Amino acid sequence: ARGGGGGGAVPMPTWLMSLRFFVNCFRQGAMRAKAAEKCSAVLAACSAAGGVRNANVEVAYGTLLMNYSVSIREGGLAKVGDAYVNAVSSCTQLMSQPLTDATARYRVVCAAGTLVSDCPEGV
Repeated sequence: ARGGGGGGAVPMPTWLMSLRFFVNCFRQGAMRAKAAEKCSAVLAACSAAGGVRNANVEVAYGTLLMNYSVSIREGGLAKVGDAYVNAVSSCTQLMSQPLTDATARYRVVCAAGTLVSDCPEGV
């Protein structure tokens, strides 16, 4: 089965596996640091997943955004710069669409709230 509405020709299971891989990178310290280092590239690569209308993909993408938001808040990423801007942009993009899953919606709102609650000056 293929994802619809913006996911392009990438099959839904591939989106799900890819997103879960990046989510799981936050479980180990060394992998967390590498994921944080590549935040902008990962979020850019995963942005099209926001168009896939599948509850599992939405939850995985929301979880990835939550992980990056917490990492930014904890100081694992620079609060001003591409990582912060890309995380806020990804949350905004996903929140502007009707999500099929309430858990996904909750995670995206939590991610956005985490970012906004500690917003650096001038952003």
